[in-house]
Amino acid sequence: MTWRECPACAGADATLSCKYCGGRRGFEERPILFSGPMVRAILNGRKTQTRRIVKQLVADPGCARLLHTDPVHGVATLGHSIPDDPVPLDVPCPYGAEGDRLWVRETFGLEWVKEEYFWNDANGGSRSDLRWACGGQEGERWYYADGEAPGETEHGGHFDKRPSIHMPRWASRINLEVTGVRAERVQEITGPNAAAEGIAASTLDCRAEHLGRLRCDRFADLWDEINGKRDGCSWADNPWVWVVEFSRILP
Repeated sequence: MTWRECPACAGADATLSCKYCGGRRGFEERPILFSGPMVRAILNGRKTQTRRIVKQLVADPGCARLLHTDPVHGVATLGHSIPDDPVPLDVPCPYGAEGDRLWVRETFGLEWVKEEYFWNDANGGSRSDLRWACGGQEGERWYYADGEAPGETEHGGHFDKRPSIHMPRWASRINLEVTGVRAERVQEITGPNAAAEGIAASTLDCRAEHLGRLRCDRFADLWDEINGKRDGCSWADNPWVWVVEFSRILP
């Protein structure tokens, strides 16, 4: 079931009020950051999952039991380690719910070209000169997951490299649809899940029966490269994560 089948969200029953979203209409769209290797894995069709820290629970390590995951609204309900704790915690997923969409932020470059500009000098005359100007939405763009940018653009300009966090919506080239959301501990990942995370491995690396374990080990190494220095977020800490499953929306 997706949000479209939820009587409160879809408006099929006006007497109902969804406690999570108040009866929203349509999908929501959010940005999500990916590194160059993960962007390439998405473009190659190898990556259909991502795991992200449940930030609210890093500061509340007492939440040790998953009571329920509601993928329709993107909400996980967790309980504390005390079995009879009467106050479960509802945690909304910041990446949305089934049917929502994500647009990918990645390292990119915008074209800068020389253009002529004019001004009046002190004697009232007109002068002109050349200056570098950003082409913006009308200029060329380069995505560094595809390799280093060429030294010069087709218009004689150059690319200004920018980090993924600064990518605007109009510059994004990859759109994803969320097909599943759940919460789990990061160490619960399986071999097939690690493959869906874009972790590459083959029988050239090990025996077939050990392939899943190898992928999990490589995912653990990658996880610590990204999150290992954050308090409570390393592989050994086994934090709660959002598992977001997605499919690429092709143009």
